[in-house]
Amino acid sequence: MAKKKSLKNSKKSKTGKYIVSIIVIAIIAVAVYLLMQYVEPDQTVAIVNGEKINQSELDEKFDNLPEQYKVVITKEILLDQLINTKLLIQEAKATGVEVTDNETEAEIQRVKEQFDSEEEFINFLEENGLTIDSVKSQINEQLLINKLLDQEILSMINIEERDIKAFYNENKDMLNISYSEIKDKIEETLHQEQSSKAINLYLEQLKSKAEIIIPGEEPVEEVTEEEEEVEETTEEETEVIEEEEEVEETTEEETEVTEEEEEVE
Repeated sequence: MAKKKSLKNSKKSKTGKYIVSIIVIAIIAVAVYLLMQYVEPDQTVAIVNGEKINQSELDEKFDNLPEQYKVVITKEILLDQLINTKLLIQEAKATGVEVTDNETEAEIQRVKEQFDSEEEFINFLEENGLTIDSVKSQINEQLLINKLLDQEILSMINIEERDIKAFYNENKDMLNISYSEIKDKIEETLHQEQSSKAINLYLEQLKSKAEIIIPGEEPVEEVTEEEEEVEETTEEETEVIEEEEEVEETTEEETEVTEEEEEVE
């Protein structure tokens, strides 16, 4: 009898545990479902040639900005910068630009040298919500962009002596320093100006070829070269027709004048 009771109690215990497990799983499932109802999905703020930029990425980049920068850099400006970065990285990969692991590691070491110790470097990362992997990724992307810009633009910029002298002569009174002392600084300034203009032009060219979608904005229809040629041809034909009509009107007027003269005679 004792054994039968023991078996019954054992069965009841197992059944009870099974029921409790089902109830717990059901509660968890309901909790997860309710949580998902209140958690907003990560919205897409831009699509660059099929690659998405999400709201969370934009928010994270903005939050990591120094407070003084947030006064002048809005999220709209930052989004435009993220789009530019996407375009440059895509172009770098398309043109075969590569960055080696050794190059990335060397750059990380240069960053670490700015801190007194490894511990101070790690603390800096933690305070700014960064990890060593995210830093590596950012450095890799920046090196990729730098290589692309140097290959396509910066290596072709050459500041000539006459340009440096012209700048010096135009600003001599304000500079109040000898040419030899400030020559290198002027060359650097002119190089930065030309580089900035060239990079902006390069980005505009990339944007004109790219498919950039900003959800909520009306898409801008790009006019192809063929469509432009058709429009130009149509305009030319219209001008010719208008000129022909003017000639016809003039001819009719001359004919009327001739007839009047004949009547007078």
